Amino acid sequence: LIPVMLSLAIFAIIATLISMTGTDLISIIKNFIQTPLKNIGTSLWGTVILYTLGNLLWLFGIHQSVIYSSILEPLLIINIQENIAAYAAGEAIPNIINVSQVTSFGGSGSTICLLIATFLIGKNAATRNVAKLSAVPGLFNINEPVLFGYPIVYNISMAIPFLVVPVVGIIISYFATVLGWMNPCV
Repeated sequence: LIPVMLSLAIFAIIATLISMTGTDLISIIKNFIQTPLKNIGTSLWGTVILYTLGNLLWLFGIHQSVIYSSILEPLLIINIQENIAAYAAGEAIPNIINVSQVTSFGGSGSTICLLIATFLIGKNAATRNVAKLSAVPGLFNINEPVLFGYPIVYNISMAIPFLVVPVVGIIISYFATVLGWMNPCV
């Protein structure tokens, strides 16, 4: 209780001092942290870099949502909320990159593609069994059975497709939206 009380007291004092200047702590955080991060993190290349770094951590057994969910996802959720508000108001959709646009079908690394390839041309009985067990969870973006069953974690030969396929998907969907072949996600 003591650390909680100290934290509350410190932030209450900071908030009080800031409010005397005519602003508040939330506005300062939004203007100096959230907006610059949003501009960088939700650009095409910022999203690709952050998503690739998250998937790279998966190769070492660190769950990618540790990075993605804490850094990129809140910014992408803001973008989809702005899109929803613009759509409801009948305005142009402002953000191409948003949480719905970058979600990989089949989980991290778009491993559903690996499952499909295994079903189509796979000859190894062990990987076919892993694919059979992983197919239904993969449809719901749960791909831990694939990541640890094949394995993709600590497997350098699986690293390139695991890192490249989601990037290609994000880039294709981005340019398909820019060219008007598909509507922005709302």
